[in-house]
Amino acid sequence: MWIGAGSAIGGTARFGIDQLFIGMGLDWFPWGTLAVNAVGSWLIGLVAAITMFAERSALPNHIQQFIIGGFCGGFTTFSILSLETLQLFESYPHLAAANILVTLLVCLLSVWSGYLQGKRLKDVLG
Repeated sequence: MWIGAGSAIGGTARFGIDQLFIGMGLDWFPWGTLAVNAVGSWLIGLVAAITMFAERSALPNHIQQFIIGGFCGGFTTFSILSLETLQLFESYPHLAAANILVTLLVCLLSVWSGYLQGKRLKDVLG
């Protein structure tokens, strides 16, 4: 139930963010997908660090499931990334390559940042 609720909220948020970028006229590059993958990567790193390094997790198990398996699973979208990259490749191979490289770099930096912040937050919360 928690994963399903998180997925519904995450998927809805992903669609809304994508529409926001399209509405801003930024549909020439998949900015919405990049944004949600970066934010989702940061969030999953943060929550993982908070729950992995605590003797007793500050987050109950159902909240962890809601955020990690549900919200982040519904919010981030590797399958859409793959499709958008393929579509870019058909007309603009250089943008397709840029999309792959930028997404990988941004998401790795985001998960690392969230992870470090989660470890700090865990130390503050005890």
